[in-house]
Amino acid sequence: MNIDHHRGTFLASKVIPTLRGQYNSIDIRGICARNQQNPEWHCVFLKVYFTKDSKDAIESIHKQKSKLISVKEDNLKFVSEGADITQATRLLEQVNDMKVQIDGLSAELHPLSQNLFESKKLDRNEHVLELYMAEPKLNGYTNAFISIDSTETPFETLARYGFNTKDHAYRNLHVDINTFLDTNNLGVTNSNGIIIFPIYWKKLKLDSSEQLEHITRFEIDSSLLTHCNLAIYSLKDGTAIGRIDSSKLQKYQTNDMTIFSVSLKDINVQQYSTLRIEADLPELEINLGYKLSYDEIVSKDKIQSNPLSFVFKLLSTANSNLELYVNSDYEKRQVVGTTWLLSMLGFIHMNFGIINSDDERLYDGRTTKGATDTIAFDGKSSILAIDATNSPPKEEKIDKIRNSAAYINEKLSLHVTPMIVCNKRCPETKDAVSDVVIIDKDDTDKLIELLSSNKTDGAKQLFHSRIHHSISER
Repeated sequence: MNIDHHRGTFLASKVIPTLRGQYNSIDIRGICARNQQNPEWHCVFLKVYFTKDSKDAIESIHKQKSKLISVKEDNLKFVSEGADITQATRLLEQVNDMKVQIDGLSAELHPLSQNLFESKKLDRNEHVLELYMAEPKLNGYTNAFISIDSTETPFETLARYGFNTKDHAYRNLHVDINTFLDTNNLGVTNSNGIIIFPIYWKKLKLDSSEQLEHITRFEIDSSLLTHCNLAIYSLKDGTAIGRIDSSKLQKYQTNDMTIFSVSLKDINVQQYSTLRIEADLPELEINLGYKLSYDEIVSKDKIQSNPLSFVFKLLSTANSNLELYVNSDYEKRQVVGTTWLLSMLGFIHMNFGIINSDDERLYDGRTTKGATDTIAFDGKSSILAIDATNSPPKEEKIDKIRNSAAYINEKLSLHVTPMIVCNKRCPETKDAVSDVVIIDKDDTDKLIELLSSNKTDGAKQLFHSRIHHSISER
């Protein structure tokens, strides 16, 4: 069958011309079986992945994968090949004829596989990709695909050929196949194979200093630009309030990718507006895009209302050390990191015990009544008496901060909330203790993520919700 016969079809006239400029090679892997009744090789599952990797890099991976196969059978083959991108149409023509040749071995696909060139669109169902890719969101890029449908699962086909994974001899076959193909679970859908087309486009993460200059940055494979319609606009209450032509954006090229930057100077962003970045591939009916809520955008009014968190972004070393300090097993570093968080959350605080451990003691002149690493207050919640720890708190430590808060309350008639900040996960302790606020690693990770994304209000809401939840359970 000649590819000219399919020249006007979606796959031949739209998909390949639009996407092939991104790729250097094709990663082809297959599981093939036969038996005495069916001596011809049958491709039980075919995985084709278009990639920027070189043919040599692909074949190196194949060699590593082949070494991991434990099931050795003459009538079962794990075959693979790295092909140059120029072989794309030849390969797809073979698949359309329900056969494939991989590394010299010819095999038939399922006789009821559909005509590949009759496909009208590419699929991007993430649930399907999770089955057929070990890392479906590899490096944050989008993956589109065409599945090769069948009437049975690959493991049902293998069982017909005498390779039943329920048999003791083939108990590791499921693991071998998924390891070789870089898949997660082939056994749940009726599919004979999958052809995956990565689309090299994604939103890039800005570092702390870049966030003060740019709203967002994204990259796209340069070969896609002639096929792509880029749109950047801001919306408020459903109405466009700003728009910029992509040709006017700051951009530069690195290798085969073009990187675009959007700054506040480029487009009108108002309070409670959103920014939308869209990249349409009309030939493929694919829209690639993302939106940024106002909470994610650095603006002048946000800097004025939360100055400390934005000043902190200028301290690049401190910024990079924040998560390291908060999660440090060295308690003094942990206390410093925790108080940096408190400052960005709007708390006035005092640290004790950093220089002299005796400074943290609550002493009535005769005996020690308690101790606290930090006292904090933001005018919205009660005073916080905080103890930091690098292991899930035991009852003794919980009692200690509880008694410390009670002593301050007794002496000054102030409402004081005891809090423990732990840099390990301790969900069981959080659930078991209701009168002491436990902030664990899950909480601090989320707070750091929100603050680094400029979602200061969201971080404050999360922190206060943890305080109020504990208070409401007392």
